[in-house]
Amino acid sequence: MSFTGHVLEAIKINYQRRKIYSRLTDGKSHSLSNRLIFYEISILPLTFLIDFIAFFYQLFGIPIVKNDFVSLSDLPEPTIPPRFRNSASSELIEEIENLLCASVKSIYMCLNKKDHEKGLLQIHGMIENIKYREEQNKTLFPMTIHILESIFLIFSNGIEYSKRCKGCSFWLTKSILQLHFLGLKRSVQKCDVPAQKIHSLNVGIIVNDVPQILKLY
Repeated sequence: MSFTGHVLEAIKINYQRRKIYSRLTDGKSHSLSNRLIFYEISILPLTFLIDFIAFFYQLFGIPIVKNDFVSLSDLPEPTIPPRFRNSASSELIEEIENLLCASVKSIYMCLNKKDHEKGLLQIHGMIENIKYREEQNKTLFPMTIHILESIFLIFSNGIEYSKRCKGCSFWLTKSILQLHFLGLKRSVQKCDVPAQKIHSLNVGIIVNDVPQILKLY
């Protein structure tokens, strides 16, 4: 799957489900759905560029990008209620954002030092850390976890691609990761916190709209 194909699939899903969620929440979810669609549309020029560059690697048997994104064809139904319905406290939100900031800095250091195994452990540890806080606080951070799982998959695959071509593809992997890091900067406040308000209405926006990547790999 191409990066652009993945994003277009996400736009289609969010557009189709916008009416369903809006009906279930008396319109309270509409602005969040619009925000998700707007962000996805806004990154399309970058995804086209990344796909164009990746095509030349693919010609030589390096499936960069092609194997880095998971199809959205097997998502849960939008009417399935969320597992937790609490909203995170301001203290928890600040704690998670601080953890993400520190984690991204650490991953950047691992990338620059080519300490790939440590980088993967850092990402996986961060995912488990947030999931633990979800369980403890009975709240959900689905977009943040989705982006982190995407980062794990792209990073892991990128290591293998790099080995095949003596490191010549890893700069593109880093570029894709940087776009995901930008997404992490806004995922908590702009996506997960508004989504939690919708979860309190027993509606699983975002939770039902992203694949659980690490369960598939």
